[in-house]
Amino acid sequence: MRMPGPELAALAAAIAAPSPAPAAGAAIGAVAALAAALVEKACALTAGDALEPQRTSASAVRSLALAFAEVDEAAFGEIGIARRLGGDVASAWAAAARVPLDLADTCASLAELAQATIAHANPNLRGELETAVSLARAAGLAATGLASIDLDAAGAVFDDDRARLAATRARLSA
Repeated sequence: MRMPGPELAALAAAIAAPSPAPAAGAAIGAVAALAAALVEKACALTAGDALEPQRTSASAVRSLALAFAEVDEAAFGEIGIARRLGGDVASAWAAAARVPLDLADTCASLAELAQATIAHANPNLRGELETAVSLARAAGLAATGLASIDLDAAGAVFDDDRARLAATRARLSA
């Protein structure tokens, strides 16, 4: 297996660049995608097809996570549009918060999937799955941080979103 060198270096350089472009979403998405990839690997290298449903789920999470930065940036752009056009800025902030909150929920599910898979996977891949649990939780908690910032900007009227945020944080911290 060729280890990522130039690709990872390019991502790190893009995140580090002193430009006004958002960077946290790209980092969170990358970490979540790596967690999912570890689950995929462990499932693929376990004898038989018993873990195929878990591998398929992890693959879907990887795809979603890789697209996260762009989706997050687009949602954030809607805030600027609402400001320029005199729209409902608070609702735009709340909508922007739901994007990382959705990813955080997905990361919580991925961590749970990875944890449950440990007992059924090739024991030589326990380290990959335990790492996937840790990375998924870290990415999820970071995503809840972004969601919290956006909800703070949205104002106090989005109680359902705040309750969901608290529940997701609890799942990720379990």
